[in-house]
Amino acid sequence: MIFCAEREDFISKNQTDLFQNVLQSSIFNIRNSLFSNADFAKPSIAKTITREDAATGYTYAIEIPANQRIVILSEKEMILNGSTVDNKGFYHWESGKIFLNQRWVCLETIYHETLHATSLTSVRTDVNQQFLDFYEGLTECYTGYLLLKNHNSCYNNCWRKKSNTACQFTYQPITRVWASFFTCVDMKETFPIYFYDNSTDWESSFDSFISRIREAGNTNFTNILQEPNTKPTWLSFHQECLNQLGSKYESTYNSNRSTIDLIKIIQ
Repeated sequence: MIFCAEREDFISKNQTDLFQNVLQSSIFNIRNSLFSNADFAKPSIAKTITREDAATGYTYAIEIPANQRIVILSEKEMILNGSTVDNKGFYHWESGKIFLNQRWVCLETIYHETLHATSLTSVRTDVNQQFLDFYEGLTECYTGYLLLKNHNSCYNNCWRKKSNTACQFTYQPITRVWASFFTCVDMKETFPIYFYDNSTDWESSFDSFISRIREAGNTNFTNILQEPNTKPTWLSFHQECLNQLGSKYESTYNSNRSTIDLIKIIQ
C-alpha cells in the first residue's frame, strides 16, 4: 500500500499527543461541513486493553483512561483487541473509543471512525448490525466529502482514486451508490438517519427519510425496509435508485467505476 505525500507530516504533527487534537479538529470539521449538532454519541470510559512488548512478544493488560478517546495499536495489538487482519481502525461503541492501526493511520480512517462515534447506530447497535454495509457506505461518503472540503490534496490525490493509497475510499460499491444518490437528493436529508441527536427512534427517522425523498418529486420511491427481500439492504437501495432516480443517478454511478468524485453532490 502507498502512503500519500502528506501522511508523514500529518503523523509527525499529531503523534505526540496521541492524535487527540486531530480528533477535536475532526469533530469541528464535521460540524462545519456536515451536521452542526454533531457530537460524540457516547461518553468515553476507561477500558483495559492488551498491549504487546515488541521486543519480547510478551503481552500485558493496561488501562486506557476515560479522557483518551483515540488508541493507537500495532497490527498484532489490533488483533489481540478484537479486530481483523489489515483493519485500519474501528470504533468500539462500548467504551466510546477509536482504535487505529499504527501502520495505516491516515486522515480517511480518523474521519471515518469519528463519524461512527457521532452516529445514531453507535447507540442503536442493533441497527448497525442489521444494516452494516448500508451505513459503512454512507459513512465513507461523508468521509470523502469532509476531505473534499477540508483536505483537498488528500481528497484528489488519494481518496477519490483507486490508487492503493492508505487514504483511498473504502466500501467502494456502496460508497459509489451514496455518491450517486447525492447528485439527485440533498445530502442533508440523510443527517436524521445518521447522526445521533438525543433520539434513538431510528425507525421513524428512516420513514421520514423516505417521505422526504418522495416529497422531492420521487413519489414512487419504495421504503426498502418494508419490502421482503433477500438482497443486502444497500443493493436493494441501489436498485430502487436506478428505478426511481433515473438516468442522472445511473450515469453518475457508472462513471464512478474507476474513480469517484463528490464535486457534483447536492449540499
